[in-house]
Amino acid sequence: MGKTEAMRLRRCAVLWLEPCELAHFDLDALLAGGTGVESRMQWFAHAPQLDGALAVDPGDVALLGQLSAQDWMDAAPLRALHGVARVRKLLRAGLLVGRGKAWARQRATDERLRAQHWNGLAAINHVASRWQGEDAVHGMQQEGVDSSPGLRARYGPPPAMLNAPDDGARCVVLPRAVHTDFDELLDARNSCRNFDTSDLLPQVQFARLLE
Repeated sequence: MGKTEAMRLRRCAVLWLEPCELAHFDLDALLAGGTGVESRMQWFAHAPQLDGALAVDPGDVALLGQLSAQDWMDAAPLRALHGVARVRKLLRAGLLVGRGKAWARQRATDERLRAQHWNGLAAINHVASRWQGEDAVHGMQQEGVDSSPGLRARYGPPPAMLNAPDDGARCVVLPRAVHTDFDELLDARNSCRNFDTSDLLPQVQFARLLE
Protein backbone atom coordinates (compact mmCIF):
# COMPACT_ATOMS: atom_id res chain seq x y z
CA MET A 1 0.00 0.00 0.00
CA GLY A 2 1.43 3.41 -1.02
CA LYS A 3 1.87 6.31 1.33
CA THR A 4 -0.91 8.89 1.64
CA GLU A 5 0.18 12.31 0.37
CA ALA A 6 0.70 14.78 3.20
CA MET A 7 -1.82 17.60 3.47
CA ARG A 8 -0.37 20.91 2.26
CA LEU A 9 -1.80 24.38 2.66
CA ARG A 10 -1.15 28.10 2.35
CA ARG A 11 -2.88 31.35 3.23
CA CYS A 12 -5.62 32.72 0.98
CA ALA A 13 -4.60 35.23 -1.71
CA VAL A 14 -6.07 38.33 -0.06
CA LEU A 15 -6.43 38.84 3.68
CA TRP A 16 -6.75 41.92 5.87
CA LEU A 17 -6.61 41.46 9.65
CA GLU A 18 -8.17 44.35 11.56
CA PRO A 19 -7.78 44.92 15.32
CA CYS A 20 -10.84 46.62 16.81
CA GLU A 21 -11.54 47.92 20.30
CA LEU A 22 -15.11 47.01 21.23
CA ALA A 23 -16.72 48.94 24.09
CA HIS A 24 -19.82 48.12 26.16
CA PHE A 25 -21.54 49.57 29.22
CA ASP A 26 -21.03 47.75 32.53
CA LEU A 27 -23.24 48.91 35.39
CA ASP A 28 -21.21 47.06 38.01
CA ALA A 29 -18.06 48.83 36.87
CA LEU A 30 -19.85 52.18 37.12
CA LEU A 31 -21.12 51.45 40.64
CA ALA A 32 -17.60 50.42 41.63
CA GLY A 33 -16.37 53.92 40.83
CA GLY A 34 -15.26 53.43 37.25
CA THR A 35 -16.52 55.01 34.04
CA GLY A 36 -18.90 52.14 33.34
CA VAL A 37 -17.35 51.62 29.93
CA GLU A 38 -15.51 48.35 29.48
CA SER A 39 -13.56 47.58 26.32
CA ARG A 40 -11.91 44.55 24.81
CA MET A 41 -9.82 43.89 21.74
CA GLN A 42 -11.27 41.84 18.90
CA TRP A 43 -9.60 40.84 15.65
CA PHE A 44 -11.59 40.66 12.41
CA ALA A 45 -10.57 38.98 9.17
CA HIS A 46 -11.61 40.58 5.86
CA ALA A 47 -11.27 38.65 2.61
CA PRO A 48 -13.17 38.73 -0.71
CA GLN A 49 -14.48 35.18 -0.27
CA LEU A 50 -16.17 36.04 3.07
CA ASP A 51 -19.76 37.27 3.32
CA GLY A 52 -18.60 39.83 5.89
CA ALA A 53 -16.02 40.51 8.57
CA LEU A 54 -15.16 37.31 10.44
CA ALA A 55 -14.22 37.47 14.12
CA VAL A 56 -10.95 35.65 14.80
CA ASP A 57 -8.92 35.24 17.97
CA PRO A 58 -5.23 36.02 18.58
CA GLY A 59 -4.34 32.37 17.99
CA ASP A 60 -5.89 32.54 14.51
CA VAL A 61 -3.96 35.75 13.82
CA ALA A 62 -0.70 34.12 14.90
CA LEU A 63 -1.28 31.15 12.59
CA LEU A 64 -2.31 33.25 9.58
CA GLY A 65 0.52 35.70 10.13
CA GLN A 66 3.21 33.06 9.72
CA LEU A 67 1.94 31.57 6.47
CA SER A 68 2.81 32.51 2.90
CA ALA A 69 0.07 33.23 0.41
CA GLN A 70 2.28 31.77 -2.34
CA ASP A 71 4.25 28.80 -0.99
CA TRP A 72 2.59 25.53 0.07
CA MET A 73 3.70 23.95 3.34
CA ASP A 74 3.06 20.73 5.19
CA ALA A 75 0.01 21.00 7.47
CA ALA A 76 1.34 18.62 10.12
CA PRO A 77 3.60 21.14 11.93
CA LEU A 78 0.81 23.71 11.98
CA ARG A 79 -1.66 21.20 13.40
CA ALA A 80 0.86 20.23 16.08
CA LEU A 81 1.58 23.84 17.01
CA HIS A 82 -1.88 25.41 16.71
CA GLY A 83 -4.23 22.44 17.00
CA VAL A 84 -6.22 20.45 14.47
CA ALA A 85 -9.47 22.28 15.29
CA ARG A 86 -8.01 25.72 14.61
CA VAL A 87 -6.50 24.69 11.28
CA ARG A 88 -9.77 23.05 10.20
CA LYS A 89 -11.80 26.14 11.23
CA LEU A 90 -9.65 28.44 9.09
CA LEU A 91 -9.78 26.01 6.17
CA ARG A 92 -13.57 25.95 6.32
CA ALA A 93 -13.65 29.76 6.34
CA GLY A 94 -11.38 29.85 3.28
CA LEU A 95 -8.66 31.83 5.08
CA LEU A 96 -6.43 28.81 4.68
CA VAL A 97 -6.38 26.95 1.37
CA GLY A 98 -5.75 23.21 1.27
CA ARG A 99 -4.62 21.03 -1.61
CA GLY A 100 -6.72 18.05 -0.60
CA LYS A 101 -9.99 17.07 -2.31
CA ALA A 102 -11.98 18.02 0.79
CA TRP A 103 -11.09 21.70 0.24
CA ALA A 104 -11.54 21.84 -3.55
CA ARG A 105 -14.35 24.42 -3.38
CA GLN A 106 -12.42 26.87 -1.20
CA ARG A 107 -9.31 26.38 -3.35
CA ALA A 108 -11.25 27.05 -6.57
CA THR A 109 -12.60 30.31 -5.12
CA ASP A 110 -9.11 31.40 -4.10
CA GLU A 111 -7.57 30.49 -7.47
CA ARG A 112 -10.31 32.39 -9.31
CA LEU A 113 -9.47 35.50 -7.29
CA ARG A 114 -5.74 35.08 -7.95
CA ALA A 115 -6.38 34.87 -11.68
CA GLN A 116 -8.14 38.26 -11.62
CA HIS A 117 -5.03 40.03 -10.23
CA TRP A 118 -7.01 42.41 -8.03
CA ASN A 119 -5.32 44.84 -5.69
CA GLY A 120 -6.00 43.27 -2.29
CA LEU A 121 -7.79 46.15 -0.56
CA ALA A 122 -9.66 47.00 -3.77
CA ALA A 123 -10.99 43.43 -3.95
CA ILE A 124 -12.16 43.58 -0.33
CA ASN A 125 -13.79 46.98 -0.87
CA HIS A 126 -15.53 45.77 -4.05
CA VAL A 127 -17.11 42.85 -2.23
CA ALA A 128 -17.95 44.80 0.95
CA SER A 129 -19.70 47.57 -1.01
CA ARG A 130 -22.02 45.31 -3.01
CA TRP A 131 -25.74 45.94 -2.75
CA GLN A 132 -27.63 43.34 -0.77
CA GLY A 133 -31.22 42.39 -1.60
CA GLU A 134 -31.48 44.75 -4.58
CA ASP A 135 -32.46 43.80 -8.12
CA ALA A 136 -32.14 46.75 -10.49
CA VAL A 137 -33.89 44.97 -13.37
CA HIS A 138 -36.90 44.01 -11.23
CA GLY A 139 -36.99 47.53 -9.81
CA MET A 140 -37.27 49.06 -13.28
CA GLN A 141 -39.95 46.59 -14.28
CA GLN A 142 -42.06 47.41 -11.23
CA GLU A 143 -41.81 51.19 -11.57
CA GLY A 144 -45.23 52.53 -12.54
CA VAL A 145 -46.71 49.03 -12.84
CA ASP A 146 -48.03 48.38 -9.36
CA SER A 147 -47.82 49.86 -5.87
CA SER A 148 -44.14 48.90 -5.50
CA PRO A 149 -41.89 51.97 -5.56
CA GLY A 150 -39.56 52.05 -8.56
CA LEU A 151 -35.89 52.93 -8.52
CA ARG A 152 -36.56 56.60 -9.33
CA ALA A 153 -39.14 56.91 -6.55
CA ARG A 154 -36.86 55.22 -4.04
CA TYR A 155 -33.53 56.84 -4.91
CA GLY A 156 -34.44 60.00 -6.83
CA PRO A 157 -33.73 60.95 -10.44
CA PRO A 158 -30.26 60.42 -11.88
CA PRO A 159 -28.04 63.50 -12.23
CA ALA A 160 -28.28 65.48 -15.44
CA MET A 161 -26.03 64.16 -18.18
CA LEU A 162 -25.16 67.67 -19.38
CA ASN A 163 -25.11 71.04 -17.64
CA ALA A 164 -26.48 73.88 -19.73
CA PRO A 165 -23.90 76.68 -20.15
CA ASP A 166 -24.61 80.14 -18.80
CA ASP A 167 -26.03 82.72 -21.19
CA GLY A 168 -23.26 84.22 -23.25
CA ALA A 169 -20.77 81.47 -22.47
CA ARG A 170 -18.39 80.62 -25.27
CA CYS A 171 -18.23 77.01 -26.44
CA VAL A 172 -14.75 75.62 -27.03
CA VAL A 173 -14.39 72.77 -29.50
CA LEU A 174 -11.90 70.26 -28.13
CA PRO A 175 -9.73 68.03 -30.32
CA ARG A 176 -10.52 64.34 -30.48
CA ALA A 177 -8.29 62.19 -28.30
CA VAL A 178 -6.07 59.59 -29.90
CA HIS A 179 -7.54 56.11 -29.47
CA THR A 180 -5.14 53.96 -27.43
CA ASP A 181 -4.92 50.36 -26.26
CA PHE A 182 -6.44 51.47 -22.96
CA ASP A 183 -9.50 52.76 -24.83
CA GLU A 184 -9.81 49.37 -26.50
CA LEU A 185 -9.77 47.75 -23.07
CA LEU A 186 -12.48 50.10 -21.78
CA ASP A 187 -14.61 49.46 -24.87
CA ALA A 188 -14.47 45.72 -24.19
CA ARG A 189 -15.30 46.04 -20.48
CA ASN A 190 -18.70 45.37 -18.91
CA SER A 191 -19.96 46.16 -15.42
CA CYS A 192 -23.06 44.67 -13.84
CA ARG A 193 -24.28 44.27 -10.28
CA ASN A 194 -26.94 41.63 -10.98
CA PHE A 195 -25.14 38.37 -11.71
CA ASP A 196 -28.06 36.20 -12.76
CA THR A 197 -27.15 34.32 -15.92
CA SER A 198 -30.59 32.69 -16.10
CA ASP A 199 -32.52 35.98 -16.29
CA LEU A 200 -33.08 38.10 -19.38
CA LEU A 201 -33.29 41.88 -19.64
CA PRO A 202 -36.40 42.85 -21.67
CA GLN A 203 -35.69 45.03 -24.68
CA VAL A 204 -37.84 47.89 -23.34
CA GLN A 205 -35.92 47.91 -20.07
CA PHE A 206 -32.61 47.68 -21.94
CA ALA A 207 -33.53 50.72 -24.03
CA ARG A 208 -34.56 52.59 -20.90
CA LEU A 209 -31.32 51.70 -19.16
CA LEU A 210 -29.27 53.01 -22.07
CA GLU A 211 -31.30 56.22 -22.16
